[in-house]
Amino acid sequence: MSLSALLAAMIAVESGGDDTALGNHGEHGALQITAAVVSDCNRIANTRFTLADAHRRDVAIWMATTYLHHYAGPNATPEQYARIWNGGPGGFRKKATMRYWLKIKRKLAE
Repeated sequence: MSLSALLAAMIAVESGGDDTALGNHGEHGALQITAAVVSDCNRIANTRFTLADAHRRDVAIWMATTYLHHYAGPNATPEQYARIWNGGPGGFRKKATMRYWLKIKRKLAE
């Protein structure tokens, strides 16, 4: 499975595809990006994105790809990527992220 297919499923689960979505805890855009993710991406790639940039689909996908490749590597499994997205850099080890992965897995099967 490609990372783009996984990201499409994550977008569907996170926001239903709404680039203008705002989460209950400060998450922004289709991928519900947090300020911490923006900060990490700016540090990793020496960029100057803001949280408002998360509402641009192309930037949100770039941030997610950058974040996931940095913390999981380019050869991680879809489960590892999804669980890191949900639970942070160590998210693939957190029991609490399994529920998120199951949602993503169901969306991928549709």
